[in-house]
Amino acid sequence: FKAPFKDYNNKIVLSINNVPSAKVVEFTSNFKPKTGWGSCFGTRADLVNFETTQLSNGEYLTKLSLKDSEGSLDLTQTCDIMGTDSGNALVLPGVVVPIVSSVKVDGKDLEIERPCADNVCEDPTPGYTNAAYYAQWAVWGRKYNPYDFKYDKLNTIIYAFIGFDKNTGNIKTLDASADSWGLSAAARAAKKYPYLKSFLSFGGWTNNGVTTAPMFEQLASNQQSMENFAKQSVELMRKLGFNGIDIDWEWWSDYGDDVAPAKKMLAFFKVLRAELDKASKADGKKYYLAIAVNGARSRIEAMENSNNPNSVADFWKQTGELMDEINIMNYDYQGGWGTGAPAWFQASAAFPNINFSPEVANSIGKTGGWSVQGSVDAYIKAGVPAKKLIVGLPLYARSMTVASDTDGGLLQTITAPGFGDYEAGVFDYKCLINPVNDPVNGCGTAKPISGLSDLVYYDISSNVDIFNKYGKVAMQPWAYSPSTKTFVTFDDVWSVSEKTKYAKSKNLGGTMFWQADGDSTDTNKSLINAVAKVYASDTINVSVSDVTENSASISWNKPELDGSIKYRVLLNGETIAENITSQSYVLTNLDKGTRYTIEVIASTSNASREDSITFETIGADDQNNDQNNDQNNDQNNDQNNDQNNDQNNDQNNDQNNDQNNDQNNDQNNNAGSTGNWNAEAVYNKGDKVIVNGVTYEAQWWTQGNNPADGGAWKKPFVSGEAWSQGQAYTGGQVVTYQGAKY
Repeated sequence: FKAPFKDYNNKIVLSINNVPSAKVVEFTSNFKPKTGWGSCFGTRADLVNFETTQLSNGEYLTKLSLKDSEGSLDLTQTCDIMGTDSGNALVLPGVVVPIVSSVKVDGKDLEIERPCADNVCEDPTPGYTNAAYYAQWAVWGRKYNPYDFKYDKLNTIIYAFIGFDKNTGNIKTLDASADSWGLSAAARAAKKYPYLKSFLSFGGWTNNGVTTAPMFEQLASNQQSMENFAKQSVELMRKLGFNGIDIDWEWWSDYGDDVAPAKKMLAFFKVLRAELDKASKADGKKYYLAIAVNGARSRIEAMENSNNPNSVADFWKQTGELMDEINIMNYDYQGGWGTGAPAWFQASAAFPNINFSPEVANSIGKTGGWSVQGSVDAYIKAGVPAKKLIVGLPLYARSMTVASDTDGGLLQTITAPGFGDYEAGVFDYKCLINPVNDPVNGCGTAKPISGLSDLVYYDISSNVDIFNKYGKVAMQPWAYSPSTKTFVTFDDVWSVSEKTKYAKSKNLGGTMFWQADGDSTDTNKSLINAVAKVYASDTINVSVSDVTENSASISWNKPELDGSIKYRVLLNGETIAENITSQSYVLTNLDKGTRYTIEVIASTSNASREDSITFETIGADDQNNDQNNDQNNDQNNDQNNDQNNDQNNDQNNDQNNDQNNDQNNDQNNNAGSTGNWNAEAVYNKGDKVIVNGVTYEAQWWTQGNNPADGGAWKKPFVSGEAWSQGQAYTGGQVVTYQGAKY
């Protein structure tokens, strides 16, 4: 099931795979479905009976059948189901998150589809956290589709941010539309990916332009308010199917180290932990508590400094016991705000062995331990278990105008913030490596493009001598723009890989990205992909293929272990092969229609790695199904629905500020139905336009969508044309695929 992105019609699209037809489809949901416009399993929605009853747990049981009792529902097609703005799907005022929890077809229970091909159903980074913050405002200026979150590379999503009232503790949405889309996608993922840790995050540097540190300070001053906040936040977490709460109390935005609010923070954390543990006991499942913390040794020590009247002597030891994960914000160490100071890296891993003057050492953070290494060592020294520490990685660059081009601007005096995209002095990583005016794949505006066009790089392959002196230990490349006299500090594939290796070498909990939408859409340049690759190098990742009634093939990766590796294969706990050196094995003499668990153990003389996977052989009823392909159907079935019926297109929203969206719609005059397509014009159903000599017809109201991209536009079918995954076809049409006609 899927709630289409940027759909304003309060609906889901339900898909049922590998069953051609049925008389009755039953499903349970957190909303009360109703008949609406659109189609449902091959017929008009108004020709389908909706019989709904409310269950004792508050969910709704709905039975779908044709009003024509002689007919059957065509399950090769999807069903538009309306009414999602009802029941428990209304999770916050104005925020709709529909969830389908179970489905039956003619009385037979179906499992929710999980796309297990390519080990997606396996934790992509077993034993480690690989997290990213999902920023709900990114759906606007950056046009980030929440369904594009990389669940095949990340095992943790941190949803930022949910708002709260500082006086009462009541929680609230900060953007009802953005939360409806983002939370719907994340809640669906929480059901779909069994390994996923999903956190609701509160706080941040700002909420709608207001710093949250004083808000937390006020909230934590009242026991009743804290308890109310804890109760409501955990209740929302459970409604969504999430399993964690994350608190981003960035106190340093408003307060100095001398008054760091350790006492109130600790009291607040204890209230949250108690409420989560209470819910865990009631639900029989683990619920997580996480916090985002500062990456500077000086600020870490401030929480326990006896000169601070708000300090707690063993604050970090107690906090470490309460938390499941502690996300260190190892970025923003330097930026355009540092006018008069020397330009330095925004995300240093460590400091090079250079005898800086005391003034410079203090300005760049060496004295205060402003680095990955400095913060990690400080937290461990203060009593936080290493395995709970998560290293933060930025998916953005910072820029500073400097007084000199010496050493590419490094250590030169900052005169002002450098060029930026949505704000001065900062832009996404994807903008850095692909400086085009394209918010999805590059920059959100044209503002930084000229400055990015003449960058001189200092990294592992360019200006190596200078880089080795400063950047290698810091694990930080940098660049300089001669035309704008701008120093740019950022992370690349090399640096995030090295930081991840450092986290593994220190037995830390893993890594975290701020924020997911800033990553490159190029798989080879993606920083999220690069980090996942480092984790994958240490794992086996067993996969299954060629499944028949009585056989299957298994294969696995070779982990990075020192020495000669030998493998042992276990079937349902019993060893069936050992001391093998190949990375594949064929299982035979299996029973049809039977579920098996395969475990592979890789061993050397001093280390081992293991992984397992469960599969089912083909039975008498489904011997025509190919298990290698049927688990990938979710994306194939849903792609047409992802952006269809998006009657209030993203292009209608004129957002100049990504985080302070006024959501005003710019309505243009209707363009009618003649002539070439105009990106600024509004088109209604039936309007026709011409693009590159091809005539397209609008299927519904649309503006700004290029007809050549499909979506709201339909083009005449040409017999024999190349098959397209996103194109709908009807019986009798002929397409070409890989040289053959179908």
